[in-house]
Amino acid sequence: LWRRPFRNGILILCVATVVGMQVAAALIDRASQYGLLLGIQRLGVDLVAVPRGLSEEMERSYISGEAALFYMDRSLEARIAEFEFVDQTSVQVFIKSLAKTSCCSFWGIFLIGFEPDTDFTIRPWLSQHMDRAIEPDEVLVGAALGVEPGSNLKFYGHEFKVAGVLDPTGMGMDATVFIPIQTAYLMARESTVKAEKPLDLKRDQISAVLIKLKPESEAGIPA
Repeated sequence: LWRRPFRNGILILCVATVVGMQVAAALIDRASQYGLLLGIQRLGVDLVAVPRGLSEEMERSYISGEAALFYMDRSLEARIAEFEFVDQTSVQVFIKSLAKTSCCSFWGIFLIGFEPDTDFTIRPWLSQHMDRAIEPDEVLVGAALGVEPGSNLKFYGHEFKVAGVLDPTGMGMDATVFIPIQTAYLMARESTVKAEKPLDLKRDQISAVLIKLKPESEAGIPA
């Protein structure tokens, strides 16, 4: 060691760098896994039904915030709700805001149309308790967008007011805007005259059915 101090110093530095990188990677991986677990727990849903073959796109949307645009007929929710092991259902529709346009406050972000009356996943995330119903032109926003309650937003030319900000989840949902689904359909119809590019979305189209199962003691099945 004393005869070749420079070479041995370089070796020690290299080993320390490699070990440090491995430790850092392990910590990052643990943090991401914890964030994913926390997000899934907060989502409060047992199953999500999407078009066949698109489950990975749906997962990537929730985790990374990249909007996956796919649609199916809304009548499927009624068929799913008929199963005896299903306790509750709620639908969502996935939309992506336009990029580099004046008709959208945020460019290229994930917009989710949800049903306020039947929703059991979004409202529990609110950082401040809401003891009232969400108005048709109000939205809930993720924590990463840096928007305060009461702020005004615009998507596809439709004006919205921020009703609440969701707790951070560590997932892509932190950069997502949640719109009442009926207003999302209205926004699509109005986009032909209000937006720089129309939103191709029909009232009978949905993207996902969120499913809450009955307890196993009540004829439910393991999630």
